[in-house]
Amino acid sequence: MSDDRTTIWVSRETKQRLRKRGEMGMTFDELLQDVLDRIDELEREGNEDD
Repeated sequence: MSDDRTTIWVSRETKQRLRKRGEMGMTFDELLQDVLDRIDELEREGNEDD
């Protein structure tokens, strides 16, 4: 991971939801990257149907 970091403010509820989606040892950065990758994949699949 790059040393170029920022802070993202999220509610406690959002933090808990993210934590439940992650795997043991995953950082929040890795988890968010995984979520974004899944969204990209779903968008690509949706565009294939057009």
